[in-house]
Amino acid sequence: MFDLTGKTALITGASGGIGGAIAKALHAAGATVGLSGTREAPLRALADELGERAVVLPCNLSDPVAVEALPKQAIEAMGSVDKAKMVRHDLGGAESSQAITGTREVWDTTSKAFVETKLYDRSKLGAGNIVEGPAIIDQMDATTFVPSTLTARVDEYLNLILEAK
Repeated sequence: MFDLTGKTALITGASGGIGGAIAKALHAAGATVGLSGTREAPLRALADELGERAVVLPCNLSDPVAVEALPKQAIEAMGSVDKAKMVRHDLGGAESSQAITGTREVWDTTSKAFVETKLYDRSKLGAGNIVEGPAIIDQMDATTFVPSTLTARVDEYLNLILEAK
């Protein structure tokens, strides 16, 4: 992965599956993590599992007063919260075959039939790559289905942009 030693991150939704997985990944890379969510017991359990460099910061995101107080609480608990750095990448070509890992049949609602669908490894897609639907793009924390009516494009910040064909 990458080294986040000395960095801090505030993870909202850390009491749930995706937020918890993100917190574990950032912590494993060396970051100090602020675990925030509405359910305190799962936050404490995750903090116990992670050990040092994990801080519990309960917050109900539907409460504007609590949301406004959360960054200050995070800074007091962790010393700082690092701002995300958006790294711009040079756009390469549209070719995405390097990321194909296999195929499987998937129900296509447009043709009302099972169609052979390419599987892609998200970590092998680069800026400028284009994936024609139907396709499945797997990554560590999510799976993106690209229907036959759409195309997925990787922008210069490595975001997936789904667009109509």
